[in-house]
Amino acid sequence: PNGDGINDFFVIRGLTENSKLKIFNRAGKVLYESGNYHNDWDGRDSEWNKLKSGTYWFVLTIAGIHKEYKGFVYLKN
Repeated sequence: PNGDGINDFFVIRGLTENSKLKIFNRAGKVLYESGNYHNDWDGRDSEWNKLKSGTYWFVLTIAGIHKEYKGFVYLKN
């Protein structure tokens, strides 16, 4: 995310209301959490600090589906 309007947010298509997203660092610390994610994560932690470039892990829970989706996102500043 560099403010150029291209890939500035982590967008997950087809989300329903109350979908939950958590972003973790490699050590497993939760850096960002949203109980109603609206495709608005811009590479900052929950205290609005800009995260460094690197690989971060996510866990996504979609309301109405009893499964967690896990993966990684590479953040490049």
